[in-house]
Amino acid sequence: MLKDNSKKIVKGDTFIAIKGINDDGHNYIEEAIKNGAIRIICEKGSYDVETVLVDDTKKFLKEYLKLHCPNLKFIGITGTNGKTTTAFLIYQVLNYLNIKCAYIGTIGYYLENKITDLENTTPGMLDLYNFFELAYKNGFEYVVLEVSSHALSQNRCDFIEFDYAIFTNLTQDHLDYHGTMENYLLAKQRLFKELCSGINIINNDSNYSEYFKYGNFITYGFTSSDYVITLEKGFKINNEEYKMSLIGKHNVYNMTCVIVLLKLLNIDDNLIKEKIKLLKPPTGRMDFIDYETNKIIIDY
Repeated sequence: MLKDNSKKIVKGDTFIAIKGINDDGHNYIEEAIKNGAIRIICEKGSYDVETVLVDDTKKFLKEYLKLHCPNLKFIGITGTNGKTTTAFLIYQVLNYLNIKCAYIGTIGYYLENKITDLENTTPGMLDLYNFFELAYKNGFEYVVLEVSSHALSQNRCDFIEFDYAIFTNLTQDHLDYHGTMENYLLAKQRLFKELCSGINIINNDSNYSEYFKYGNFITYGFTSSDYVITLEKGFKINNEEYKMSLIGKHNVYNMTCVIVLLKLLNIDDNLIKEKIKLLKPPTGRMDFIDYETNKIIIDY
């Protein structure tokens, strides 16, 4: 197995030395060998086991992903709010449409069902790679993942070429880490400016929307957009009515992302209307519980 953490190496693994923001994997190669690594992928040095020298281990990982998971498609979602719900709705609806989709994010790693909890919203490079490989080997076509500002600023997703990138919104958050709103914005912006080679889907109602309009992009929102939302006499997008079981204006935004993506995937509109009625929020996000004659709502 390919790993970048020397402490997790067991006999027979391959260790790849990746330079991080605060540390360098090359400093741990000897420890990896001591723990059983039989192959080293690195940018410099000579070692007693098979050694593959490359110019850039992150670029190597990008090509490695293409080689071992060809045709796997990636949907990335970032924003201060709505990432988890939107990603989970996409995961559900694609599987309802018999398009096998995995989910990676705040509530864990899902294939058909939950596989494991995750320590971070967006795991590290090698954890992501191993999740992708498992999905690919099990016949999955898509992976939808929440892409956090921390992950973007720490280059954890640099080896992924996203087919679709979704921007939900931006409000003040994580300034303990980023320091300023500008740094927070710039971290989020990387998904659209640098990592998505496909279509960017942008919430045009956000005051920050202009900062995310890169490459091939489309917009949605209550304001003038490619996909205009209205709530007069029902939930409509470009005057076409849709029904859903979720409540709240924030879920209108979340569901609009789902519908726009499905339209981009050329899913028949009648089928879209049929399937989105079945979608449920993640546990704890505007979650309904019926108790006798009462309706209880749990919101994270």
